[in-house]
Amino acid sequence: MGERIEWILENCRDDSGKEWNAKSLSLAAGLSAGHVGLLKRGTVTGPEPGTLEAIARTAKVSYRWLGTGEGLPSDPDIPGLEPRGSITGNTYGSLPLYPRLLATAKILAPDFEPWVWIEVGKAGILLPDVPVTAKTLVGVARIVMESVPPPEENAR
Repeated sequence: MGERIEWILENCRDDSGKEWNAKSLSLAAGLSAGHVGLLKRGTVTGPEPGTLEAIARTAKVSYRWLGTGEGLPSDPDIPGLEPRGSITGNTYGSLPLYPRLLATAKILAPDFEPWVWIEVGKAGILLPDVPVTAKTLVGVARIVMESVPPPEENAR
């Protein structure tokens, strides 16, 4: 596991193009700040499937590869990360892992009002060929807050 985490830190980039470090990857994946570092050093062994999924989704690598070393880092085996054409539905709320992505997005943006997240779930997917992450949902939520009046204003 440690070697694969090291590979991610050396070869993968966040959405802005910066290299991951253990802390930034941990936080972006919705984990405690030191969790990825503990996995890298082997201090934590046998991580929970949800932890592996969060790291794999955030780093955009294969869940199977991360957990077992089998296959390639680029194998598309996480629902919601495949190209848009292979997902049924056309809204963020229709994605198979939307509830998990939403939970992480709410951690990343805790001050956003509940109505914003409802609108995000109803929003059409903006970039159909780009993997959807919790950060994507936060970006869509920002667009919603700039473009959609809050419910009280809708009633006027």
